[in-house]
Amino acid sequence: MESYMKMIAFLGKALPDTFEFILFDLKGKGISVVEQSNWVSSNIKDVKKLVSDLIKDKSVCQCGNAYNRVIATGKGDFIKVSVHLIMEKETITGAFCVTTDCVPFMKIESMLDKLLSFENEKGQPVSFTGERDSLVSSNNVELKDIEIIVSKFGVKPEDMTPTERKEVFYDLVEAGVFRLKGAIPEVARVLNMSEKSAYRYLAEIKKNRI
Repeated sequence: MESYMKMIAFLGKALPDTFEFILFDLKGKGISVVEQSNWVSSNIKDVKKLVSDLIKDKSVCQCGNAYNRVIATGKGDFIKVSVHLIMEKETITGAFCVTTDCVPFMKIESMLDKLLSFENEKGQPVSFTGERDSLVSSNNVELKDIEIIVSKFGVKPEDMTPTERKEVFYDLVEAGVFRLKGAIPEVARVLNMSEKSAYRYLAEIKKNRI
């Protein structure tokens, strides 16, 4: 654990405080914090629950890492957590977590969206032609990527709670999916929901960024 503690101290000084670094001890029955740097997460219970769920996931335990898991907070904000499991003789003894406060970045993206006006008066994504089409394609995001993004969440669409659906929509927004023509119908199909519901989720995500 000592080497990870030194790393957390270094990263805490090297990177801005939108990133938090947490070291958990998993040798006992519970999950205890050994070291922590930068902003003190008010969502530490949610991070602990995420770690608890991950160590029960065989696929995560096999590779030892989980990346960019989204946690929706009670205030309608989001944090992202990446976890590295610490192994000693095939036994998980700790977890090194990198937590990102998404709120500042969401506000920046919201400002850019308003400035560039990528929506019509109904809040629906607008398709472009000519130079704008080439800009969209340069993001290397395609409609077929929607299924990939949803599948990485690890929960079947029909089993998702409203909160989990919101988290998936956040990932889709971040990937730039909704700037593609035909994104809403395809997202609705993949998530087994109506287009009306898809628009509602998208509108809620954008509203919470302000």
